Amino acid sequence: MNTYSRNVITQTLSVLQGKDVRRDKVMLHKFLFFMDFMGLPTGLRFEPYTYGPFSFDLANNLDFMCLSGEISFTGNNYNTITEVKDLNFCQVITDYYDRFVQSVGELSFSALECVGTLLYCVLALKKSGGGLGDGQIIEEFKKWKGDKYTDDTIRNYLARLYSAGVINHC
Repeated sequence: MNTYSRNVITQTLSVLQGKDVRRDKVMLHKFLFFMDFMGLPTGLRFEPYTYGPFSFDLANNLDFMCLSGEISFTGNNYNTITEVKDLNFCQVITDYYDRFVQSVGELSFSALECVGTLLYCVLALKKSGGGLGDGQIIEEFKKWKGDKYTDDTIRNYLARLYSAGVINHC
């Protein structure tokens, strides 16, 4: 298990605990993907999955960290056990979290899935040399999610991502 990735996970959990927000697998996958997308190396590989970006690295690290006593899992939330020492890094993660909330709005499952998938679509289009216009992004999104989300819902989240400077960052 990668020590750097475990440190990122622990510090992320510490920030989320301090904000008293959900710390379940869905939130962790989408938020850590967001930070990676925005340029913070997490040491985790992500791939498209049923509900948006997913990292087997993260899933394995969470299991390992629970078994080794580095973190705990209570209810649906992961929690830190040890005190976080790098407060500067926690501030960096807090800044990313604030931008994430600005981009996502409510932290519901559907919002996390939609935003995570949109970001993954932007990366896929960029890597393939495709256009990054709204039409291309929505078309790519629909290839992955079908009609699960309306065009208006997708456009709403795209507008939030543009407003927060997230898609422009790519």
